[in-house]
Amino acid sequence: MAAATWPGIRRRLVALIEAARPDIVVSTHPLLTWSVAHAVRELGRRVPFAVVVTDLVTGHASWYERAADLVCVPTQASLDRALALGVEANKVRLTGQPVQPKAAAAVRDRDALRARFGWNEPWSSAWRRRRHGQPGCARRRAGHGATARAHRGRLRPQRGAARPTRGDGLETPVEVFGFVDNLHEMMAAADILVTKGGPGSVIEGCLAGLPVLIYDYIPGQEIGNVDLVRSAGIGDLVRDPAALPAAVRRFLDDPAARARASAAGRALAVPDSADRIARAVLALR
Repeated sequence: MAAATWPGIRRRLVALIEAARPDIVVSTHPLLTWSVAHAVRELGRRVPFAVVVTDLVTGHASWYERAADLVCVPTQASLDRALALGVEANKVRLTGQPVQPKAAAAVRDRDALRARFGWNEPWSSAWRRRRHGQPGCARRRAGHGATARAHRGRLRPQRGAARPTRGDGLETPVEVFGFVDNLHEMMAAADILVTKGGPGSVIEGCLAGLPVLIYDYIPGQEIGNVDLVRSAGIGDLVRDPAALPAAVRRFLDDPAARARASAAGRALAVPDSADRIARAVLALR
């Protein structure tokens, strides 16, 4: 597909890169790696080209560009996939999934953050969603004494809400937040993450030491994330909303299981991954 579209985008892509006069070109999207690698090669001067892979396990083959000077990968499974697809071993760096450095800093302030948010109930669960969906039904039946906090991303009705909306008449107290700019702090202060199986969400949960319950995933690229969470003992896939309360309760009622999941998640996350990637990229100059 990339080769088929190349004649139509070649001239403009080469001109775009040449006009920017970059010292280094970095790709963070799989469907552009082949085309950009070829465009860089046509510049007539050496410009290092790096790829930062952000799919944890089952990334599309187009991520792993053999013509790249550097391929940064988030996990050992991704590194193995790069080698299997023909990337030279000396070009691959296991850097971890890129995470915002302030997320790692927030984890150290967990107790202070809980006090600041007034999260004084026995357990607090963070629910992260980007669209309306069935997990909300499970919250109404959880009944385990925790407060479920739902983050609805950029959904317009809730955007910019200064205060959470309380769920009235529910067995489990629910607070629905709109767009927030301190989600990293909320995750650091929470106890469980219920999320779609995106790589960023999963790794942010791991960094915060949260058991991760995945309720949905994108077939193909995210199925590996589910397998990783399960095999590493970080959490589980729970697609049936009716089964979510029991899955949450299992972690709330078993501190030892929660501690094991937390340790497994933190072993997978790399707090300084962004710095590692930046250093590896700058070393190409």
